Amino acid sequence: MNLQAQNEINELLFRLLDNEISDQEFAALKEWFRSDPQAREYYCRFMEDTSALTLGAATAIDDPEQRISQADILDANFWKQMYEEEQNAPALEIIAEEKPPRELIQKVERKQAVRTINKASLFAAIISAAALLFMIAMIHLAPPAPYEVATIYDSIDAKWSSPMPIEAGARIATRSKPIQLTQGVVKLLTDENVEVVLEGPTEFSFVSYSEIALNYGKLFARVSAQGRGFSVATPNSKVVDLGTEFGVLCHINGDTEVYMYKGKANLFAGEKSANKTSQFLTAGSARQVHHKDSDVREIALEETAVVRDIDSKSDLIWKGQPFSLADAVGGGNGFGGGKVNTGINVSTGEVISQLPDTDTHSGSEGFRAVAGNPYVDGVFVPGPEQAALQITSSGISAGPFPQASGSWWGYIFDGAFHEGTTTPHHALRLDGTVFGTRDNPAITIHSNQGITFDLAKIRKNLPGLDVHAFDSLIGVSETVQEALAREQGRSFDAFPEVKKVFDADHSKVEFWVFVDGRQVFHEERSSADGAGRVNIPLAAGDRFLTLAVTESDDTHAYDWALFARPELVLEAAQP
Repeated sequence: MNLQAQNEINELLFRLLDNEISDQEFAALKEWFRSDPQAREYYCRFMEDTSALTLGAATAIDDPEQRISQADILDANFWKQMYEEEQNAPALEIIAEEKPPRELIQKVERKQAVRTINKASLFAAIISAAALLFMIAMIHLAPPAPYEVATIYDSIDAKWSSPMPIEAGARIATRSKPIQLTQGVVKLLTDENVEVVLEGPTEFSFVSYSEIALNYGKLFARVSAQGRGFSVATPNSKVVDLGTEFGVLCHINGDTEVYMYKGKANLFAGEKSANKTSQFLTAGSARQVHHKDSDVREIALEETAVVRDIDSKSDLIWKGQPFSLADAVGGGNGFGGGKVNTGINVSTGEVISQLPDTDTHSGSEGFRAVAGNPYVDGVFVPGPEQAALQITSSGISAGPFPQASGSWWGYIFDGAFHEGTTTPHHALRLDGTVFGTRDNPAITIHSNQGITFDLAKIRKNLPGLDVHAFDSLIGVSETVQEALAREQGRSFDAFPEVKKVFDADHSKVEFWVFVDGRQVFHEERSSADGAGRVNIPLAAGDRFLTLAVTESDDTHAYDWALFARPELVLEAAQP
């Protein structure tokens, strides 16, 4: 705190003591307590210094027996004795000069009366002023009675160590005894509009509207503008919000981890004033505070370290992960459960889980609605017709697709493999990474096929979350190179440039992305190009997302195209 700020705070505190503080000034003092983690300590020092100044007059009394120590201030018996002595002290005696006899003409002379005040009365007056300051300090510093600060907003499989209501709408108050959530997840909303998600096992207690103590466990906080200054205290640290979304992990051994997902905050480490340190944290950073020496070190940000949102109606437990469109194609909920190699037959719109045959099919099938998958609106086959093609169930059209021949192989599926009449079954790769796995999901779309997702249905099952963008790698599998070399009976290892040209001439495709029929992405790629990337922002009103692959100026052969790690980037709706 600089000198100017200190003077301003002192002025507010003096006005508070004099009971002359205005509502605006009191609000400023409250904001100081909320935003400055050292405010309480400074307030205590201020009150102590102010009391000492008041006591100075008393300690200046000549008689050592009537001097007061600061310890006496805290002695209740002392105050009782002082009251009794004041009651029994003799009355004040005022001695005035006798008036002389009146004269016809007299000189008026004013003489000040001589007052003698007994020491006990003076002593009591001084102590009364000190007592007033002390009582004011105690009113502000004494622990307040429990009061309600937050509401249970939602919970999934929550269990508590003691009987307490866990249904939505139940209130939580400040209390001295910590609350233990033994299992499950609970979402709270404080009265200052801060969302707090707690994952059991965890032990916590609310200190005030704007502070929660986390003894151990996992916590996520999403702080609104109204709740700015919200803080989370652990046994060896405190995180003070400056407009953030952050997670705190407090291990049972005392180690604390802080993950900053959005905004910024101050991290104070150390249990005692002598060894306290502070760091300014920004989005994308993470820190660990060691339990022994409160040493702070930088660690990697874990996007899924804590639960960030829940919805009991849809059993949604969201840890910040994106919605996987590959998982959705496989019949999952976007966060798991989809079956690899399960997808949709573009000829019929039916959900299938195995390759019907290894032959190439011809003839444009147009748009086919998909009833067996809640998130897929439909599929289609771009044909040779030089006209727009229906791509949604609502009748939206897009195109034309100039190079499409209407020939296709296989089906659109969650996975990444190819199997042909002359090509054995094998996994597809981009830049050395095998796709079609749990860690690296993909949607395989052989050329001249398209799929449309219903974003409205996806949003309906993601309450509290916004679909922010579509993000994916794109490319044609590099295994084309091996297949071509094998079929040609050649080895291009000694001639990499020749191989690159050879591959490009046999595996070119065109990638397309549409949002409600608007073309937002179009790019030609071959297996020789490696992986590319597409990232498309999505607005709240966007309804349909369409992905398509068509052949380029060669043939549809070897067009083993992938949308790799295709994801909808999610963000929590603001509270």
